[in-house]
Amino acid sequence: MLNIKDIAKLAGVSPATVSRVINNSANVNEEKRQRVLEVLEQTGYKPNALARGLLYNKTFTLGVVVPDISNINFSEFVKGIEIEARQNNYNIILMTSGNEPEREVECFEILKEKRVDGIIFAGTILTDRHKLHIDNSNIPFVVFGQDFEYKTLVSINIDNIKASYDAVKYLYSKGIKKSCYDYRTTLG
Repeated sequence: MLNIKDIAKLAGVSPATVSRVINNSANVNEEKRQRVLEVLEQTGYKPNALARGLLYNKTFTLGVVVPDISNINFSEFVKGIEIEARQNNYNIILMTSGNEPEREVECFEILKEKRVDGIIFAGTILTDRHKLHIDNSNIPFVVFGQDFEYKTLVSINIDNIKASYDAVKYLYSKGIKKSCYDYRTTLG
C-alpha cells in the first residue's frame, strides 16, 4: 500500500508538496503539481481518510437525519445535500428516524460516535432530550424545514405561505384562472 512518501519519491518531490497537491493548496509550482497528479493517477493513490481526519481533526463527513427517505421531499433534499457535500470533498451518513423523537436522539448519538463534522436534521419537534444532546456536543447542527427557536440552533426553512402565493400568482399570469374546485366539477 502506497503512502505520501512513496508518491513523493515517484514524483521526485517532497512529501509536503504531495500533501499540498492533494489538499489543493495554491503554493505548488505548476510543473511539480502536474508530476504529482500524474503519479496519483497512475498509482490510483487515495489518501487515508482516517489519517487525514486525525491530522485535520475532521472526518469530512456530515450526518443527515430525516424522518423517511421514501418521502420524495426528503429524498430530493438528501440528493441536494450529497451533491453539495461531494463538491466540497465531504461524504454523508444518512440516517432515518421514522419521525420518532427517541430515534432522532439515538441517531445524534451514533453520528457523534462517528465524529461527523456537522449534522443536518429534518425533524418536526425539538424535545428537551434533543436540546440536551445539541448543548452537550460540539457538533454544529442545522435544522431543515422547521423554525426551532433555540439558542445554539440554526434553522433553514422556506416561507410556505409566500411560496404558495407566488405559485398561484405565476399560474394566474399564465392564464390559468379556474380554481381546482371548478376543474373537479367540470371533470365530473
